[in-house]
Amino acid sequence: MEAGQLDRTGFEAALDRLLAQLGQKLPVDAAAQPTLAAPVLKTVRDSAHVLVLGDPGTGKTTLLRYLAFTHARAMLDGVPLEGRAALFPVYVRISEYARHGFPHKGLGEFLASDAGRLECPVARLPDLLRQQLEAGRCLILLDGLDEVASAQLRRDVVGAVVNFVTAHTRAGNRFVVTSRIAGYQAAPLPQPFAAVRLQDMDDDTITRFLEVYCREVERAEAPCRAPLQSWPEGCVRPPLLARRSRRMPGYVDWR
Repeated sequence: MEAGQLDRTGFEAALDRLLAQLGQKLPVDAAAQPTLAAPVLKTVRDSAHVLVLGDPGTGKTTLLRYLAFTHARAMLDGVPLEGRAALFPVYVRISEYARHGFPHKGLGEFLASDAGRLECPVARLPDLLRQQLEAGRCLILLDGLDEVASAQLRRDVVGAVVNFVTAHTRAGNRFVVTSRIAGYQAAPLPQPFAAVRLQDMDDDTITRFLEVYCREVERAEAPCRAPLQSWPEGCVRPPLLARRSRRMPGYVDWR
């Protein structure tokens, strides 16, 4: 390949960045495949291998952090989560693995060392992670498959992710991976990952989100005051918050 040229992966990544700067989304052929809308949390709960695709800002990272928080809190409290045992959540930015681990470390080895690098030293953490993985009690959250800069490096990192998933699937661990839509097809994940695409929130969902959001913010800032039960009459919703809320994860299209 001559200098200054892009392969397919690099071209799609560059296009994605351009569309993000212009505030546009990558067009998707809606007629290519029939879609079925489903709540994103139900989709993740019912599937052991989920690939979450979405345009920039649709809430992919927010979704993974929410899953990590809810499972960790349920484990600490010793309570089930939606009728099932909570899992040991492990959140990793794939770009960090590409930068600090690959190719000298496999993804499994990187998990423990990454916690130490982020100033989260825990005695015998590698042993704990190995035990949880061998027992099939982990929820592995891999964020930003598309964020690996080099096209060839991205393909190699995808191979490392596939090796890790294959090695730890049989025990019963669960996996959620996120990626932007642009650039994904050049280095896709194979079966058994089920690909879903995040939808924008509709007006009714935005309204419900803002009501809960504002109530919880008020409760956190003034815990002694009774929280609002609904929007005061005549109150104008903040337009910026409404626009951002439309991109939060709520539903997915199965593809």
